[in-house]
Amino acid sequence: MRYIYRNIDKSRQAFLSINYKATIRKQPLCAIYLLPLLILRKALCTLEYYSQPLTQSKILAYQLPKPPKLSGFICLPALLLQKLARIGLMPLSSFMHARIFARFLLGRVDMPYFELVLTTRCTLRCESCNNLMQYFDSSNSYTCTLEGIAKTLEALLAKIDSIYNVRIIGGEPLLFKDIDKVVKILDSSKKVKSFDIVTNATILPKPALLDALQASAKCFVSISDYTKSPNLDIKLHIHKLQEILQARKIPHHILWQETKSAWFSPGKIYKRGRDRQGIVENFLACQMPCVSIMSHETIGRSLPTKLESSPKSFMATTQNKTKADPFSKVSSTQSSVGEIFICPIASSLSRLNGLEEFSGDFISLDSTCDKYTILNFYAKEFFKACDYCHDMAAPKKPIPIAVQTSTTLKLTP
Repeated sequence: MRYIYRNIDKSRQAFLSINYKATIRKQPLCAIYLLPLLILRKALCTLEYYSQPLTQSKILAYQLPKPPKLSGFICLPALLLQKLARIGLMPLSSFMHARIFARFLLGRVDMPYFELVLTTRCTLRCESCNNLMQYFDSSNSYTCTLEGIAKTLEALLAKIDSIYNVRIIGGEPLLFKDIDKVVKILDSSKKVKSFDIVTNATILPKPALLDALQASAKCFVSISDYTKSPNLDIKLHIHKLQEILQARKIPHHILWQETKSAWFSPGKIYKRGRDRQGIVENFLACQMPCVSIMSHETIGRSLPTKLESSPKSFMATTQNKTKADPFSKVSSTQSSVGEIFICPIASSLSRLNGLEEFSGDFISLDSTCDKYTILNFYAKEFFKACDYCHDMAAPKKPIPIAVQTSTTLKLTP
């Protein structure tokens, strides 16, 4: 059920973020059914615009302008109309839910969401980065090649029927020199419904990337606003980036812009030594908000040393594999073009400690992987990587945004 409910959530997000205007320009006949959706979404945007003073909820995937001074006189009627509009949307929502359930029953595999990691290199070093970039340095960093990530995506898309949303991340993904080609790969696939790029606005996109984004009808840019960082000393180009994207009519929105925005502390990342039940409970408290995918590149640099240090245990692990547990395939990674992890923390840990330690946590995109392997992955509740996280059931501690550190952190208490 986690899989189905996450699909419902991401299908709603795709509806609110896809650039229908660009689709209509490319395929005018699509206006027959897209124009009503566009009008409906515009109506929701307008109602949200005038009801902002009474509610902090954001129904759209981009930043709304500041409400006019006289909005106080009309915000209540607008809020009531917004509620009525949501009620009116219930038939459409019910249809979307029924469609998702029906496709599941028919054996279709529609992935809700995954984060595509291009590099662990970043222009910042945030002490509480949830992707663990603060634990990487030049000696253990990961950057895929265009060929490697293209093979990873090809292998994955061949095994699924669709993906509602792909988020391109790093590190700082704009440091990946072929990111424009990755955008074109995702945009050209009919199975990819929407995707976005997350950038910290420390560098501006190159013309090739802007051209690719402008040509896409299903991509938007997410800009992380770190101006509230207490010790950030690198220049941010948020306004300049906004101007560039607006000039090209590229959809975008800004994260962490609200006055009271804060991060939640991930705590130190290290092996806690929980028992199996404790690890399961920690996972269930987290509930897998995102899936992470990396190409298999650079694994070969660190994995053999760990395997060679204990060849007997490696052979025993390989020989004890059974078909009942399709995730415990260490040897299959030798022919894998990429791996699917439970979250970016898990994928980063695989680079920091090697894949062998997390055998059973991930899916290898090789010849033994099929759509049912992916479905079973969403039903799992035990992941060794969850032992490295703090108590996910404990109250979340708010911290300032993007506090910088000058040192490379270690996986120790």
